[in-house]
Amino acid sequence: MIAARLVLMTIFLGLSKVAFSERLYIITGDDNYIRLSDEIAEVIISLGNEITVDTSNTGILPSGFASTCEDPENGYDWLCFFGNRDYTSYLPSIESFINSGGKVYYQYEVSCCFEASGSISSIATHLTGNLITGETTPDQSAYFLQVGFEGWVWKSEGLQCCANVYGGAYKCLDGIPSKNQLQATGQIPEAESPLEICPNFGFYFTGDELITPTTLGGIVGVGDYNIFYRGEEQYWNGGEGPVDVDAVAFFFPGNSGKCSIFPTGCMSDGLKLNRIDADFLGSPYVCEGSELEYSISSLPFASIVWQDGSQSDPYYISDGGEYWVEVTKNACVYADTATVRLVEDCIDGELFIIPNIFTPNGDGKNDYLEAAVLGNIGVHQMQILNRWGTVIYDASSTRPRWNGNSSTGEPHPEGVYYCVMSYTNSIGESASTKSTVSLKR
Repeated sequence: MIAARLVLMTIFLGLSKVAFSERLYIITGDDNYIRLSDEIAEVIISLGNEITVDTSNTGILPSGFASTCEDPENGYDWLCFFGNRDYTSYLPSIESFINSGGKVYYQYEVSCCFEASGSISSIATHLTGNLITGETTPDQSAYFLQVGFEGWVWKSEGLQCCANVYGGAYKCLDGIPSKNQLQATGQIPEAESPLEICPNFGFYFTGDELITPTTLGGIVGVGDYNIFYRGEEQYWNGGEGPVDVDAVAFFFPGNSGKCSIFPTGCMSDGLKLNRIDADFLGSPYVCEGSELEYSISSLPFASIVWQDGSQSDPYYISDGGEYWVEVTKNACVYADTATVRLVEDCIDGELFIIPNIFTPNGDGKNDYLEAAVLGNIGVHQMQILNRWGTVIYDASSTRPRWNGNSSTGEPHPEGVYYCVMSYTNSIGESASTKSTVSLKR
């Protein structure tokens, strides 16, 4: 057993005593394709982590080995496996570590590394109760092996709502539930295997998704080592690209503050959910005596909750006030809040209002000038004029709206503008209205 990277850590950080964010115990082969490379180790350390490297592969962890949940001072946050080895002998230790709130990272790969992919299949099957294999589906997108090709072959953008990673070829595992898959979202046209065959380049399981009911921690596996090099090859294998710091931080964020798949530290508080600002509600109005209907079923989700605890979809609003909704999907929470205005002077349930101010500053709130319409009113044109009467914006559509910019994207200055809206009412009559609007940034 060695701890060579601890020496490297002191050299790279130039410190004799460091406060670490997370501690990683890394078991690795030292002579094969998916071993822990020095450059990846350096990045993990640079993010504020402490690592101990074990190349012995004895199948037994050191005496007293514990998670930080059990031993905050000397325990480990991560137990990691790199290298093309059969690590099934560590299964009892893996299970115990996860049950106590620890996190496990497992690196596997395409056909070059069948021992790693075979053993993770057995380990994941035991931990989850799902039959997970790597024999049915072929390796994915192996175009990078062709001579002269450089760059990534597949990508996953918006991973867990917050990260982008890029790879070369990944090992598919069958039997992973879709909600636990890390999925690719695109690939280059020259890729050898269609993405639809198997989009999952990895997996993650936490808490009650694992077979032991008292589990606190989690496990994540990745089937393409090249994501740490943005799809390129490693230095020692002819690659020239640098390590992708964001990809490393997605798994081992340390104190970087970067987005990550699991929370830092002990996982006794469960999986971290990444919060995303959404625009479900807009700037709504409701006529007295009528209802607004909101349906969010167009976004596949695991759960939905409104400010009153309702989990209904669609949801109906009949009064003014503050409303919010949170939609959970995988490790993401899409959230939106709005103030609904109750309007008493609607005519036969119809309303046409042009706001007198908007603030296109990019904060996602009131960034567009658009009409509030209820009933069977059809808007078909919006014109914006400056104070000299010059038309600076002209749009014809069923939902015209202005972001405060010119046609070339240049922002117009703050001030008062004129808005002319043309529309058709519920009985087919054409009409128009002119009003002033203040632009403030």
